[in-house]
Amino acid sequence: MNRSCWAHHRSGFSNLGLAAKGICFLAGSMLFGCGYSQPNPNLQYAINSSVPTCSGADDCGKKWEAAQLWLAKHTHNKISLVTPVIIQTTESDSTALAAQVTKEPVDSATYRIVFKGWCHNMFGCFPDHNQAAYEFNLFVSENGIPSNRSAPTQGLNSQSSWK
Repeated sequence: MNRSCWAHHRSGFSNLGLAAKGICFLAGSMLFGCGYSQPNPNLQYAINSSVPTCSGADDCGKKWEAAQLWLAKHTHNKISLVTPVIIQTTESDSTALAAQVTKEPVDSATYRIVFKGWCHNMFGCFPDHNQAAYEFNLFVSENGIPSNRSAPTQGLNSQSSWK
């Protein structure tokens, strides 16, 4: 192969390599992007309207214990932190649900117990973090007694994860 042929062959290879690199970058970005999904509007309304509240030491104590129990049973990550105002699991490096629960004051006598779930997987969490938020809210609102209600399923699988 003479020098001019080699130079042409080499520049063609470089251009192809650049194009291939671009395609790989785009494919990788799509494949390994953020796995966060917005819930359907019915489920979002159900989550927002079912956030547990408590008032008084006895009521708040029972609901805080119910929150810890729910996390222990429904997340695959261990509980790493429990204080009077926060419960947190270890981070998720897969589809396993990680969560944080906070006890936030509404007024001088009332608190909201707020669930936030996530995972680090583009295909989503198992269980789904939006479905988990709704199921958590019901469980804690009923002081740890499992609910027979299921979340609105428009656009989701028709069965609850917890039944």
